[in-house]
Amino acid sequence: MSPLLFPIIIYYTKPETSTSTSTTTSSSTCLKRSLSKCLTKFYPLAGRIKDDVSVDCNDAGVDYLEAKVTNCTLLDVITNPNIPSLKQLLPCEPHIHDLESPLLLVQVNRFQCGGIAIGVCISHKVADASALGMFVNGWSCTARGDCETVAPHFELSTLFPWRDDTNDIEKESQATEGDYDHEKDNKFVTKRFVFNATDIARLRDKARNIESPTRIEVVSAFIWKRFVDLNRSKTRPTSKPYSVFHAMNLRKRRAPPLAEHGFGNMSVLVIESLETEDDDDEYCSLVGKIRSAIRGVDGEFVKKLESGDEWYLKHIKAGLIEQGKGEREQFSFTSWCWLFYDADFGWGKPVWVSPHLYYKNVVILMDTRDGEGIEAWVSLLNEDIVEFESDPDILSGRIKDEIYVDCNDAGVDYLEAKITKCSLSDVLTNRNIESLVQLLPCKPYSPETKKESSESPLLLVQVNYFDCGGIAILSVRLAQGRRHMFPKHIRERLECHSSRRLRSDHSTIRLGFRISS
Repeated sequence: MSPLLFPIIIYYTKPETSTSTSTTTSSSTCLKRSLSKCLTKFYPLAGRIKDDVSVDCNDAGVDYLEAKVTNCTLLDVITNPNIPSLKQLLPCEPHIHDLESPLLLVQVNRFQCGGIAIGVCISHKVADASALGMFVNGWSCTARGDCETVAPHFELSTLFPWRDDTNDIEKESQATEGDYDHEKDNKFVTKRFVFNATDIARLRDKARNIESPTRIEVVSAFIWKRFVDLNRSKTRPTSKPYSVFHAMNLRKRRAPPLAEHGFGNMSVLVIESLETEDDDDEYCSLVGKIRSAIRGVDGEFVKKLESGDEWYLKHIKAGLIEQGKGEREQFSFTSWCWLFYDADFGWGKPVWVSPHLYYKNVVILMDTRDGEGIEAWVSLLNEDIVEFESDPDILSGRIKDEIYVDCNDAGVDYLEAKITKCSLSDVLTNRNIESLVQLLPCKPYSPETKKESSESPLLLVQVNYFDCGGIAILSVRLAQGRRHMFPKHIRERLECHSSRRLRSDHSTIRLGFRISS
């Protein structure tokens, strides 16, 4: 089963109590006691995996650790997080797990400012993301002394007993994962892209042919479209199929639905594909494909799974084998929305929640704190993330708090300049490198412009017209976090007679004058 552990980090500001010492002592005691009490209901989590197929409920216990964070504040982490470093707030490496290890591990991180970050890892052998959210909310209810605490049910294994042929699926899945530790080998990079309520509304409007598309549908289609365009722009076979795997929670899709708190691993993968280059890969079409696949997981679908029908396992296995052979490009999505922001341990709801990714071509969709937007955590190969960020629809956003891209369609800069002091031939034959910067739409990144650069466009283009009729087109884009400004001295040196901001639209390009100081 992959990943071996589900990791999540939940962040809280300082509890509103008297002193730092009393706060630390009381919250520590509360967390440990409530965890112990909660495990009497979630008792399989205190056991161990037996024979790779069952849980021995031997009460061997879970791991609980406490750590002090002294080199930064909670505010530093949530406003300017170093994504690879966030794993230090977890109790273990999520990809390292054996049969003797605890099924649940917790690390409570205390900041000197009084903030708390709770890192939780749970075995994917016994739980999916919904079950992880169920446990975290059950633990927080217990900590508050809430009499309406979560009462989990464990009947899922009777509905879907273990099958020997699922071992083949697991082997194929593991064979396609490749190297996983991207911080170690620097092959994979994780970026966070935030879509606020306005962004979601705009994406829904672009999917006007689909009735009331959901946040998950439109954001998934947007990212899938970027992924397909990225791969087709490379020297890879254009006839290769492009598939998206969506992890789906079956609990409410069964007829009749399962108990609300059915604990276990009850998720399946559904596949949407572009099988040939001729398949319609327009955004609206992709939204429709995703909707069709998700809605296909209904009562009849679950009934087939319960009956032991082999069609699903064969379908998934075939896709994994093709991917392993390099015959299919795969992108995996999982939604962790609505799971963690209600976890109140008695000192308020979380101010932020972050996952941790360690496989390529994976997207985790999280709620924004206000519940209206989506945080998309995207993990890609190092060279792919640069191209992914360079997509015009991504570049039309803005850097937000220096840590993620706000896909707000604020536009890119387009300038036109008239060159009167020399001809294009002069430039080509007598290249003055220092003077060539005058043909750029901005000055390359420098520390002096750091504060202003977060409001600057991520893509800037300048078209330079020479009196001789020659044209020089230069552009600057964001790459690997480097930002660029639009300083006044370039505008003063060149006779800029046109300055426009372009915004992305899948059908038309809208032009609007850029307002400059």
